[in-house]
Amino acid sequence: MKLRNLISALPVFQSLYLEKLPVKTAFKLYTISQAIQPILAAYDSVRIPLVKQYTDEKGVFDQTKTDELIKQLDPLLDEDIEFKTPTLTLNELENVKLSPLSLEAIAWLIKE
Repeated sequence: MKLRNLISALPVFQSLYLEKLPVKTAFKLYTISQAIQPILAAYDSVRIPLVKQYTDEKGVFDQTKTDELIKQLDPLLDEDIEFKTPTLTLNELENVKLSPLSLEAIAWLIKE
């Protein structure tokens, strides 16, 4: 799996964390969160200093440097990552409303 896929799934994870889910499903999401935290911390340890290179003394990002930042982050986002997490089933998410785009972002985590 690419780091890009994990980063794309973060907003979906955040929305799922706000849902009242059955205990088993909530525990699986907690376990997934614990598995991805070290990966996200490593990503942030590279991303944050890069972003700071393009901010002014007030911490405002220079929007004209977006393409440069993306060019620097793309190789990192294309890195393969491995981690073990439980999978979710569609049945476990049946009461959760997700857009097709959100479902696509977490498809790697779902087994039917």
